[in-house]
Amino acid sequence: MPSTILFRADATKVAGQSSITITGYDVATTYSLTIGNKVVSTLGVGGTAATTAAALQALAAASQDPEFLELNFTVISATIFWTAKVAGVAFNVTGAPTGGAGTMSGVSIVIASSGPGDLSVLANYSGGALPAAGDTLIFENLRTASTDIRYGLSALSGIALAKIIFRNCSIDFGLPQLNQLGYFEYRPQYLTLNAAIIEFDCPECQLGRLDTGANQVAITVKATGTSKVNGLKTLLWKGTHASNVCYFDRGQIGVAVLAGETAVIATMNCGYVVSATSDSVVQIGSNASTVTLGTVNRTGGTLDLYCGTSGTITSKESAGLIRLFTSSTTAFLLSYAGSIQHFGSGTITNMTLGNNVSFDSTQNEYGFQITNVVQGYKGCSFIDPFKRAVAPAAAVWLGIKGNGCKNKDMTVDRGEDCIIQAA
Repeated sequence: MPSTILFRADATKVAGQSSITITGYDVATTYSLTIGNKVVSTLGVGGTAATTAAALQALAAASQDPEFLELNFTVISATIFWTAKVAGVAFNVTGAPTGGAGTMSGVSIVIASSGPGDLSVLANYSGGALPAAGDTLIFENLRTASTDIRYGLSALSGIALAKIIFRNCSIDFGLPQLNQLGYFEYRPQYLTLNAAIIEFDCPECQLGRLDTGANQVAITVKATGTSKVNGLKTLLWKGTHASNVCYFDRGQIGVAVLAGETAVIATMNCGYVVSATSDSVVQIGSNASTVTLGTVNRTGGTLDLYCGTSGTITSKESAGLIRLFTSSTTAFLLSYAGSIQHFGSGTITNMTLGNNVSFDSTQNEYGFQITNVVQGYKGCSFIDPFKRAVAPAAAVWLGIKGNGCKNKDMTVDRGEDCIIQAA
């Protein structure tokens, strides 16, 4: 029967230790230890496996690479050991011989790393075991830095949970790209999750990294804090199932914004709680990632869009701000107040500017297309002073049509010497 499991983050901190053994000596073989993309290595030396192991251990212990500085390296006979200097900090060291006939054993875990910030440690869960399929997992009231969830981030990836709730936590969920010691992180940075429903409501959280992979999810973000990483939103999410649905009410959210990332969203809903402009600040994609986006429903927030849509962006109420950086096709139906700023080169197929909605391409450097006549309502504005907007396969703009209003009821700026065309 499905259960509700609490992640307590109270496992004892244990400094992990692993080892590797040089099992075959050869003077023509290079023996290496690697952490991330940092390597120490030596040719077989001294005529034995033990003397070679001692030489390799000395190089690792003397390394000034910060990845190596996190570990203590020792050697007994032909076996090299490494131990975390800080209990609870996980690591991943590999070893391999290249060239010649020398051999090394695989890496062995001598003492398993453990700590409150490790998803793979069973003692962190209220049931003393990982949750099972169909369970609900709750992260709640985790508020000290020692419980930042940083390690074992793929431990839940193969478990199909019913729901995961993040509530009232101020800790980090995942790792930043840049480690605090100054190196680019080699460990996994995202919690890889499989849950039908994810709810994130942590107004003090400053870093979250969630990856739902190919699993279908309905993800709701009710609140985040301000990001601790310059240039990135607080909560980064990616997932590639074709039927993903997102509800973004409040917080700083980025969807597949890092280089090479991908995401798919069938329907995205953006709203607000208090401030129509700043409550939800959402970035979809980037110039170095790929997002497939279907339909967008908005009542507020700021949306930075680096991809087109296969459906329509529909905005209602006080719809906040949309900033377009896309080179893809998008369609708009903006019903009431709200603003669009166009910085990209993409095509807008249909655009309806409702009462008091504004469209502004003043800062656009590329030029873009609007396939059909813009439909305007009383109080709307279309600001394109440098004539960036044209129709496909034509050097003219098709114009704007008043709906239930006269031309004078709309503000249109197409720069000097421009005929306002309208149907």
